[in-house]
Amino acid sequence: MTALQAVCPDYQPAVVDEFLIWREANTVFMGQGHPGCGPYGLALAAVRRGAQVTLWLSHPQDLFAVTVPDPYQRQVMHMTEQQDLIAARRAGVIVVEKSFLADEALSQTDCAALLLVKELGGHDYHWITLVLGDQGEWMIFDPDQPSGFVPVRASLLDQRLPDRQAILFLRRP
Repeated sequence: MTALQAVCPDYQPAVVDEFLIWREANTVFMGQGHPGCGPYGLALAAVRRGAQVTLWLSHPQDLFAVTVPDPYQRQVMHMTEQQDLIAARRAGVIVVEKSFLADEALSQTDCAALLLVKELGGHDYHWITLVLGDQGEWMIFDPDQPSGFVPVRASLLDQRLPDRQAILFLRRP
Protein backbone atom coordinates (compact mmCIF):
# COMPACT_ATOMS: atom_id res chain seq x y z
CA MET A 1 0.00 0.00 0.00
CA THR A 2 2.91 2.33 0.75
CA ALA A 3 4.56 1.53 -2.57
CA LEU A 4 1.28 2.23 -4.34
CA GLN A 5 0.96 5.57 -2.56
CA ALA A 6 4.44 6.51 -3.76
CA VAL A 7 3.60 5.93 -7.43
CA CYS A 8 -0.15 6.52 -7.73
CA PRO A 9 -1.11 9.97 -6.44
CA ASP A 10 -4.83 9.14 -6.61
CA TYR A 11 -4.48 5.94 -4.56
CA GLN A 12 -5.98 6.34 -1.10
CA PRO A 13 -5.23 3.29 1.05
CA ALA A 14 -7.96 1.92 3.25
CA VAL A 15 -7.60 -0.49 6.15
CA VAL A 16 -9.37 -3.19 4.15
CA ASP A 17 -6.81 -2.90 1.32
CA GLU A 18 -4.21 -4.90 3.21
CA PHE A 19 -6.57 -7.88 3.40
CA LEU A 20 -7.83 -7.43 -0.17
CA ILE A 21 -4.32 -7.25 -1.63
CA TRP A 22 -3.26 -10.32 0.37
CA ARG A 23 -6.35 -12.19 -0.85
CA GLU A 24 -5.71 -11.22 -4.48
CA ALA A 25 -2.04 -12.18 -4.32
CA ASN A 26 -2.19 -15.32 -2.16
CA THR A 27 -0.78 -18.35 -3.98
CA VAL A 28 -0.55 -20.80 -1.12
CA PHE A 29 -2.87 -23.78 -0.92
CA MET A 30 -4.75 -23.44 2.35
CA GLY A 31 -3.45 -26.53 4.06
CA GLN A 32 -0.18 -26.54 5.97
CA GLY A 33 2.20 -23.63 6.12
CA HIS A 34 1.51 -19.95 6.29
CA PRO A 35 -0.19 -18.16 3.39
CA GLY A 36 2.01 -16.06 1.16
CA CYS A 37 1.67 -13.53 -1.63
CA GLY A 38 3.20 -14.49 -4.92
CA PRO A 39 4.92 -12.00 -7.21
CA TYR A 40 2.43 -12.33 -10.06
CA GLY A 41 -0.54 -11.78 -7.75
CA LEU A 42 1.10 -8.75 -6.14
CA ALA A 43 1.90 -7.35 -9.59
CA LEU A 44 -1.75 -7.77 -10.60
CA ALA A 45 -2.98 -6.14 -7.39
CA ALA A 46 -0.70 -3.14 -8.08
CA VAL A 47 -1.90 -2.85 -11.69
CA ARG A 48 -5.54 -2.99 -10.55
CA ARG A 49 -4.80 -0.03 -8.29
CA GLY A 50 -3.21 2.07 -11.02
CA ALA A 51 0.54 1.26 -11.09
CA GLN A 52 2.66 0.04 -13.97
CA VAL A 53 4.75 -2.96 -12.94
CA THR A 54 7.93 -4.69 -14.04
CA LEU A 55 8.83 -7.94 -12.29
CA TRP A 56 12.27 -9.53 -12.08
CA LEU A 57 12.45 -13.15 -10.93
CA SER A 58 15.62 -15.01 -10.06
CA HIS A 59 13.68 -18.31 -9.92
CA PRO A 60 10.66 -17.97 -12.20
CA GLN A 61 8.81 -21.19 -11.41
CA ASP A 62 6.91 -22.26 -8.30
CA LEU A 63 8.53 -19.97 -5.76
CA PHE A 64 6.45 -21.23 -2.84
CA ALA A 65 5.47 -24.74 -3.96
CA VAL A 66 8.80 -26.16 -2.86
CA THR A 67 7.84 -25.35 0.75
CA VAL A 68 4.80 -27.66 0.64
CA PRO A 69 5.38 -31.41 1.07
CA ASP A 70 2.05 -32.60 -0.37
CA PRO A 71 2.21 -33.17 -4.18
CA TYR A 72 -1.49 -32.29 -4.65
CA GLN A 73 -1.02 -28.96 -2.85
CA ARG A 74 2.09 -28.25 -4.96
CA GLN A 75 0.05 -28.92 -8.10
CA VAL A 76 -2.70 -26.52 -6.98
CA MET A 77 -0.11 -23.86 -6.17
CA HIS A 78 1.55 -24.36 -9.56
CA MET A 79 -1.77 -23.96 -11.37
CA THR A 80 -2.59 -20.82 -9.37
CA GLU A 81 0.81 -19.31 -10.12
CA GLN A 82 0.48 -20.08 -13.84
CA GLN A 83 -2.95 -18.41 -14.01
CA ASP A 84 -1.58 -15.36 -12.19
CA LEU A 85 1.33 -15.21 -14.67
CA ILE A 86 -1.04 -15.30 -17.65
CA ALA A 87 -3.25 -12.61 -16.11
CA ALA A 88 -0.23 -10.45 -15.20
CA ARG A 89 1.13 -10.54 -18.74
CA ARG A 90 -2.32 -9.71 -20.14
CA ALA A 91 -2.46 -6.75 -17.75
CA GLY A 92 0.81 -5.40 -19.11
CA VAL A 93 3.22 -6.58 -16.42
CA ILE A 94 6.71 -6.98 -17.86
CA VAL A 95 8.27 -10.22 -16.55
CA VAL A 96 12.06 -10.64 -16.69
CA GLU A 97 13.86 -13.80 -15.58
CA LYS A 98 17.31 -12.95 -14.21
CA SER A 99 19.46 -13.19 -11.15
CA PHE A 100 20.03 -9.77 -9.64
CA LEU A 101 21.65 -7.79 -6.89
CA ALA A 102 19.45 -5.38 -4.94
CA ASP A 103 21.73 -2.45 -5.78
CA GLU A 104 21.53 -3.21 -9.51
CA ALA A 105 17.76 -3.68 -9.37
CA LEU A 106 17.08 -0.43 -7.54
CA SER A 107 19.09 1.49 -10.09
CA GLN A 108 16.32 0.55 -12.56
CA THR A 109 13.59 2.51 -10.79
CA ASP A 110 12.97 5.95 -9.37
CA CYS A 111 9.87 5.34 -7.28
CA ALA A 112 9.10 2.20 -5.34
CA ALA A 113 9.80 -1.52 -5.25
CA LEU A 114 8.74 -4.64 -3.41
CA LEU A 115 11.52 -7.15 -2.81
CA LEU A 116 10.99 -10.82 -1.86
CA VAL A 117 13.84 -11.78 0.46
CA LYS A 118 15.01 -14.10 3.17
CA GLU A 119 16.98 -12.40 5.94
CA LEU A 120 20.50 -13.58 6.63
CA GLY A 121 19.96 -16.59 8.90
CA GLY A 122 16.16 -16.36 8.45
CA HIS A 123 13.76 -19.20 7.70
CA ASP A 124 10.91 -17.63 5.78
CA TYR A 125 10.67 -15.44 2.71
CA HIS A 126 8.84 -12.16 3.05
CA TRP A 127 8.25 -8.95 1.11
CA ILE A 128 9.91 -5.68 2.04
CA THR A 129 8.93 -2.28 0.66
CA LEU A 130 11.45 0.22 -0.69
CA VAL A 131 10.43 3.80 -1.49
CA LEU A 132 12.73 6.48 -2.83
CA GLY A 133 12.91 9.31 -0.28
CA ASP A 134 13.00 13.07 -0.86
CA GLN A 135 16.78 13.21 -0.49
CA GLY A 136 17.40 10.39 -3.00
CA GLU A 137 17.91 7.72 -0.33
CA TRP A 138 15.95 4.50 -0.23
CA MET A 139 13.55 4.08 2.68
CA ILE A 140 12.98 0.46 3.64
CA PHE A 141 10.03 -1.03 5.46
CA ASP A 142 10.61 -4.59 6.61
CA PRO A 143 7.64 -6.16 8.43
CA ASP A 144 10.11 -8.32 10.39
CA GLN A 145 11.69 -5.18 11.87
CA PRO A 146 9.77 -3.04 14.41
CA SER A 147 11.41 0.25 13.42
CA GLY A 148 9.07 1.29 10.57
CA PHE A 149 10.65 3.05 7.59
CA VAL A 150 14.41 3.59 7.86
CA PRO A 151 16.91 4.90 5.31
CA VAL A 152 19.20 2.30 3.74
CA ARG A 153 21.94 2.37 1.14
CA ALA A 154 21.05 0.01 -1.68
CA SER A 155 24.61 -1.33 -1.73
CA LEU A 156 24.15 -2.63 1.83
CA LEU A 157 20.98 -4.56 1.01
CA ASP A 158 22.89 -7.34 -0.71
CA GLN A 159 24.89 -8.01 2.46
CA ARG A 160 21.81 -7.98 4.67
CA LEU A 161 19.53 -9.79 2.25
CA PRO A 162 21.64 -12.32 0.35
CA ASP A 163 18.71 -14.44 -0.85
CA ARG A 164 16.64 -12.34 -3.27
CA GLN A 165 13.93 -14.13 -5.23
CA ALA A 166 11.83 -11.43 -6.86
CA ILE A 167 11.47 -7.68 -7.16
CA LEU A 168 8.47 -5.71 -8.38
CA PHE A 169 9.15 -2.21 -9.70
CA LEU A 170 6.14 0.05 -9.41
CA ARG A 171 5.98 3.11 -11.66
CA ARG A 172 3.59 5.94 -12.18
CA PRO A 173 0.95 5.25 -14.83
